[in-house]
Amino acid sequence: MVAKRADCDFMFKVAHEIEKRGRLSLKGYKQLINFLDANGRFVEHRVRFNYMFDHPNKEVDLRVRDTNGEIEMTMKLGHVGSHKRKEILFKFGNVKCKDALDFLFHLGYNKGITSTIISDIYIYRGMEFVVAKVPHHSYYFEMEVQAKSIKEIKPAEVRLQKLAEKMGLTFFSKEEYDAYLSDFNRKVNKPFVLKD
Repeated sequence: MVAKRADCDFMFKVAHEIEKRGRLSLKGYKQLINFLDANGRFVEHRVRFNYMFDHPNKEVDLRVRDTNGEIEMTMKLGHVGSHKRKEILFKFGNVKCKDALDFLFHLGYNKGITSTIISDIYIYRGMEFVVAKVPHHSYYFEMEVQAKSIKEIKPAEVRLQKLAEKMGLTFFSKEEYDAYLSDFNRKVNKPFVLKD
């Protein structure tokens, strides 16, 4: 669902996103970039600053993201390591990151963790590929498709798996991804506290 009004400078979208990730070596990172440069459609280079807020419900992932200067607020519902979560996304036009953070601060959200991820985005065979570099930490890929309804989720998961196998890519298992997130949280994420 996308809603847009002429007198408002924002976009609101709800979708069922199916995304899977896997770790890459530096060599695998370069090979995947080269393959997608040759065979996919380049979308954009992203430098993304994430501000993920503490939420009492651990199934709620509330963030402000500054991606190449464009600000959005996103809420993902479901376990952080899950491959399928509902996403509610607000894209803002002429809003400063500070204002989006201030908005959440005044709703009672005042602390969390922040990180930076640098990535290149491609479309290949109808799927979004994110090839990411976490400075001073790791490389990974993400494959994502959107399902418009619950019944489309399973076929989308099968498509993701088949394409990954054909490309020689391996997804994290739940245990591997939980371990990766734990290491990421220890070594990459930095705590922040907002003040009035």
